[in-house]
Amino acid sequence: MRKKAKILISLLVVLFITPVILLFVLSKVHHQTAHDELVDFINREFDGKITFKDFSFSYLNHFPRVHLNLQDISIKDDTKEIAKIGNLDILLNLKRFWKKRLNIEGLTVNDGELHLITDSLGHKAHIFGSKKKSSGSSPGALLINANIIRIHNSRLHFANEIKGNRSFFYIKESQLDLITQDSLLLLKGSLEGRLDSLISNNTTLFKGQPVEGREVVFTINRYSGEKILKEGYVMAHTLRLEPRFKMKPHEDGQLIELHISGEDNFDDVLSLFEFHTGINLIQVNPEAKLKISYNQKGFVNPFLRPYSELDFEISNAEFTGEDLPFPLKVGGIKGNYNNGEGHSPETSELQIDTIH
Repeated sequence: MRKKAKILISLLVVLFITPVILLFVLSKVHHQTAHDELVDFINREFDGKITFKDFSFSYLNHFPRVHLNLQDISIKDDTKEIAKIGNLDILLNLKRFWKKRLNIEGLTVNDGELHLITDSLGHKAHIFGSKKKSSGSSPGALLINANIIRIHNSRLHFANEIKGNRSFFYIKESQLDLITQDSLLLLKGSLEGRLDSLISNNTTLFKGQPVEGREVVFTINRYSGEKILKEGYVMAHTLRLEPRFKMKPHEDGQLIELHISGEDNFDDVLSLFEFHTGINLIQVNPEAKLKISYNQKGFVNPFLRPYSELDFEISNAEFTGEDLPFPLKVGGIKGNYNNGEGHSPETSELQIDTIH
């Protein structure tokens, strides 16, 4: 009886210990392969060069899935660093990973930074470079699906030194999903953060404004490079903005279509802006409304601006101030502000269509 018990215990030990040993051996054997696959994928998708300080790869922590952790990641183009991540944690589907299908069941980015800057000579960093579509899927290409992408404490910086444009965004947290649909990368979800500053033509327009993006649907065509924001809205305090844009590579620039619309209390909308007109007017009616629609369309490159216009509508407003001899009550004003024939600040003009 004791002999049988010993045999049974031995069998149980073998059954439990052998898979653990096997997984440990596999994690060591495939460590360099996983490392090479990951480096090759990111270099191919982001058109850059990647390095990282530390890399861990394990079957054991979340079996039957694969757990990856990378620290101090740096992505560079030919001249400079364009992105870095303090810590990247990834949970992969084991079977699909080895079949060139990257099914990510969890991805967390902490302390990330992205810098896309066009310098004074028109040189710019390249990321999400377009690819030529082949007659079939490349045997080395990875198809991506990712659930629950979390981004924490990360920053985005966009700049054009020629035009004097700079934008700084802080992402407090986000939750996104990434899906591959043939040639498209489809990103959807929500995020919360802050617009630290938005500077146009060396003039600060916005600064330190909390923002939330909700129900966002954004696509990137991996072959043509076309990017489209299809759905979603942005909350800035009580103002709800609905942005839509399409951007497609063309010659040495982009063909762009941008539309942003929103409506809220007059004073709440104006309080978001940093610039001042120099006109000493105060709006005193708390029921006043301001409706805006910003549109931009045309060709843009590091040196050229597209045509831009802002349609606005003010209702139920009352203005006072030193520049007025008496209070001015306005039932409605419709107008347009645009950058004129030269598509520049020098040719901008203000038009008032109706006033009553």
